Amino acid sequence: SSMGCRDEAVLPPGTLAISVGGPQGKNLFLVDIQTQSQIRITKSPGDHTNPVFSPDGKKLVYLTNFGNQLSLNQYSISDKATWQLPVTPTSAATWSPNGENIIFYCDSEICVANNIGEIISRWSPGEYLNIIETAGPPSRSAESGDIAFSAENTKGEVDIYVVDKNWGNLRRVLYNRTSKHMPPYQKVDQKTLEKR
Repeated sequence: SSMGCRDEAVLPPGTLAISVGGPQGKNLFLVDIQTQSQIRITKSPGDHTNPVFSPDGKKLVYLTNFGNQLSLNQYSISDKATWQLPVTPTSAATWSPNGENIIFYCDSEICVANNIGEIISRWSPGEYLNIIETAGPPSRSAESGDIAFSAENTKGEVDIYVVDKNWGNLRRVLYNRTSKHMPPYQKVDQKTLEKR
């Protein structure tokens, strides 16, 4: 579940967005935690999961899995309207801190799309790191714009990496404790990874 909405005219404070499983699949609801009132926001077939409020609390982005096909959808809380974004995700999405973009994985790349689903940037760390798309969507720092993600190197070691908003300065921030060759928060390139 995710909690949000800073505008009391749109939703009461403390409203949750939750995914609830049932015989027809998983559907999304908005739940007011004070009154327990519920608003169902998905009715189409499939599993609707991973709802995330935009920073201003006025929209949700969520993942739909229907027939093993993934799609990202946005829901406008004030308009009660849903639309599918014209992207092909391989993970759930998260919002950029300013709410202007969404960030998700698409075919082993990190993709950034605007609010109408146009991909404005995409990046891959190269052949020597494999992004782990099942670990949740990438995250973006509100202050620096850096993007964090999980990846596995060619030796099968899984770490958390960070790249800046211009897709430069790739570095490891958490690392496999069995490694003696590479401290955390070190810049990463193929040569240093091969030393591990």
